Amino acid sequence: MGANEVLGPASQGSGTPVINAASFGVLLHGTLDSLAALIPNADVAMFTVPDITSLPFFTTISPRLNPTGTCRVLGPGPAPLTDNDLVLLTAGALLAGGHGVPAPCGGIGDALPASVVLPAASVASIQAAVDGYNTAIRTEAAARGYALVDLNGLLKQGASTGFEFQGQVYTSAFLTGGLFSLDGVHPTDFAHGVICDALIEAVNEKFGAHVPLLNLADWATGTASRARPAGIERGVPVIENADAVYGTLFGWRGIRAPTP
Repeated sequence: MGANEVLGPASQGSGTPVINAASFGVLLHGTLDSLAALIPNADVAMFTVPDITSLPFFTTISPRLNPTGTCRVLGPGPAPLTDNDLVLLTAGALLAGGHGVPAPCGGIGDALPASVVLPAASVASIQAAVDGYNTAIRTEAAARGYALVDLNGLLKQGASTGFEFQGQVYTSAFLTGGLFSLDGVHPTDFAHGVICDALIEAVNEKFGAHVPLLNLADWATGTASRARPAGIERGVPVIENADAVYGTLFGWRGIRAPTP
């Protein structure tokens, strides 16, 4: 509850969440009241909502087309994007075809559609909604004596220092980091294991339970950044038949790779 309310709009270039923070708090409170009435003796754990703008779906493609930033992706307008604007992973096929790339930089010179760009103001709006959601979640957890799992903090760690395991560092880097699947949104088996262990630790600490942690070695992959050197560092990921690939990945949300 909360993640898809911001992920859905943001993944289509919108900064307007499905539910604003105030309404989210009201709905959450009512939902938890109903849960307490139906199952009064249940032990409950709650997750914070992650900052979805730090997912590789939003961070893989740089608005810079060269290291110095003299060539920049063209967003709606057309206008060069700033470093605080985000280019969505679904823009990969268009950029690979020269769309959104200035003519002097070797491109067609037209603008990317708004559906594959999240402007800085929209990023701030989504992050503000996430902060509001999490304030409500933390308040409810504290008032009701629930366990709290900081999924928001886990994602921030993955996007910054990563997680070291068996001599490898797993990060949020697209394709090479080992924490996210090919859609740039959903966790890999290993990342799900990290989340599961965080849940177990929170439940054990809060309720005096003795649930054993997972053996993460059972879920580790060969795609950690140190195990397999990165071939893409905030560049443009070129995937064969990208339109069809992205359409398949995001079809259940009604998202298709845009056409210019």
